[in-house]
Amino acid sequence: MDSHFKRLIALFLLLLTGSVYSQGITGVYSTDFNKMTLYQNGNQVTGTYEYADGKIEGTLSGTTLTGWWYQTNGKGRLTFVFKNDFSEFTGKWGYDNNEPSSGWTGKKIADLPDAAKSKPAMNDPEALNVSGTYTTDFNDMALTQSGSTVTGTYQYADGRIEGTLNGNVLKGMWYQNNGKGKFEFVFSDGAASFTGKWGYNDATPGGKWDGRKK
Repeated sequence: MDSHFKRLIALFLLLLTGSVYSQGITGVYSTDFNKMTLYQNGNQVTGTYEYADGKIEGTLSGTTLTGWWYQTNGKGRLTFVFKNDFSEFTGKWGYDNNEPSSGWTGKKIADLPDAAKSKPAMNDPEALNVSGTYTTDFNDMALTQSGSTVTGTYQYADGRIEGTLNGNVLKGMWYQNNGKGKFEFVFSDGAASFTGKWGYNDATPGGKWDGRKK
């Protein structure tokens, strides 16, 4: 094999590798927690998965993604280590601030159309921001948003909430000194108000819980 042919082979492999890497993480994966769709914007990665309204946010360094997962029943840290072509990953997860230790693996099953790849990150400054104080059916509520994660307190039975915002819909859990349960708030444009529902424990929310920003 002459040197010219070797150079052509090397160039072809380099171009092929660059093409694979340009695809990045963005795509649909089959994982231990059902189907997951990931979006990459620079080194920031966001995604959703079909288990307990799951969301993830993380930072990619090389082929390693570290970040957080959020579900209606909890949240915690994660670490995914991808193959060089991002075709699959081996990962771990843990609750809250605990070191990830439980298995979470996935394999890419589809790429996304170019239009879908431009989806903004969850912490995009142009995304809806629901932070503020609201007058609600359960007295005043103060909400704080960080990325897609929303926490808050309200002046009824030492109430607090934790949830995940997807578009203009906030879903999560409420906690009081007399119980807990699921809730769902649908915010208006600009987050000036919301219409919501609540329920006890794992029951589907059905009780009225509306609010308007003060």
